Amino acid sequence: MWDSPEAAVRQSGVIEEGDALLLAVSGGADSTALLCCLAALREALNLKLAVLHVNHGLRGGAAARDAAFVEALCAEKEIPFFLAEVDVRSAVATAHRSIEDIGRELRYAALEETAERWGKDLGRPVKIATAHTEEDAAETVLLQLARGSGLKGAAGIPARRGRIVRPLLAVSRREIEAYLARLHQSHVEDESNATALFARNRLRREILPRLCAEINPEAVSHLARAGQYFREADAYFEALSREKADRLIHREKGGASCDCALLNREPSIVRSYLLWQLLEAAGGSRQNFTARHTEALQALAGKARGKRLSLPQGFFAERRGERLVLFRPEETAEEPVFSEAAVRKQLHARIFPYVQGEPIPGGRFLQWFDRDKMPADYEIRTRRPGDKLALRGGGHKSLRALMTEKNVPVELRERLPLLTADGEIIWAIGLRRSALYQVDETTTTILELRYEGEET
Repeated sequence: MWDSPEAAVRQSGVIEEGDALLLAVSGGADSTALLCCLAALREALNLKLAVLHVNHGLRGGAAARDAAFVEALCAEKEIPFFLAEVDVRSAVATAHRSIEDIGRELRYAALEETAERWGKDLGRPVKIATAHTEEDAAETVLLQLARGSGLKGAAGIPARRGRIVRPLLAVSRREIEAYLARLHQSHVEDESNATALFARNRLRREILPRLCAEINPEAVSHLARAGQYFREADAYFEALSREKADRLIHREKGGASCDCALLNREPSIVRSYLLWQLLEAAGGSRQNFTARHTEALQALAGKARGKRLSLPQGFFAERRGERLVLFRPEETAEEPVFSEAAVRKQLHARIFPYVQGEPIPGGRFLQWFDRDKMPADYEIRTRRPGDKLALRGGGHKSLRALMTEKNVPVELRERLPLLTADGEIIWAIGLRRSALYQVDETTTTILELRYEGEET
């Protein structure tokens, strides 16, 4: 227990004397406490403060009420107020991801943009302060463990990441509420926090209270502390694997490889971290790669010879002699060009439950899609002017450029089968799929589409 949030902020080590801080303030209890706390410390620590409130465009008049509340509180505290308005619904419709994920992404983008702009006006770097508390840290640990995350995911919320700092991370929600009561400070309530529609809300309102009531009253603190231990262990294994990667891993054209004999000498947990290093050396990122994928790669590395594994982000893995090779087929010369036979095939569909972490097959004529993200109706058509595919990491590529790149004969281009949903190409069959409706950590049901049939 802290005497006050001010004491916790001083002890956190993430805020230094003379800092310029952009506070993310929704008007809820936690962020209102953050604003009041840092305003109280402003003179003693010589802090430069500003506030950003983000309207996500989801709650109509209630959102306008929240913005007005925060603006009035900033005026009372003589703190500059910025308002950002983002369109979460439109972004969800085009990105086909959850409202929670898109809202978070747009919120942090607005914070970064405002911090950059304000920093230029000030002529100095700006930190972004968010109001995450001990409960948020505990919820994240529990949620990630339930989803099957390893050390990195279970590490929870860091007190500092880049310019983002979380000075209230060791403060409980009970302490926040007591602090606001002492100040006679009101706050607003987001009614969506009271629903059980989102996984985090269910943890917050149902599961964590039961853990504290029925198992241990200090369960929240213990979970948050476990996240710190996971983070320390993760940092250790990251450093160790980077040191060992120099001997084990080589970059190659179109990917990277590692020495299986040296890899297999390491403990299983070190092998997992080395395989993350292999992925990054091959040009990939850790997004959508789970413990199941590293386990499958370890099994492949332990065999004298093995079949090809299909992995997220278009990667494949093969055991070639004494080396485990990670590569993207589209970046190699072996991929065959599109042919007459390809347009004489038929589409077959299969729907089944997805076991998280199961290696994802793929190929020119077989693809998995997240069935729950896809619209109910999809169709096969041929090309139209302006057709393009969504790419991983953002952006689009024109279908015309793709067909030229893949050497599709001119006489076949008008007959190329295109799988579409909601007017967007999701798979140029035989060439490339788009980035839409990818299988990820939220997927529960697979739609498998196989294009096959007459080959003559």
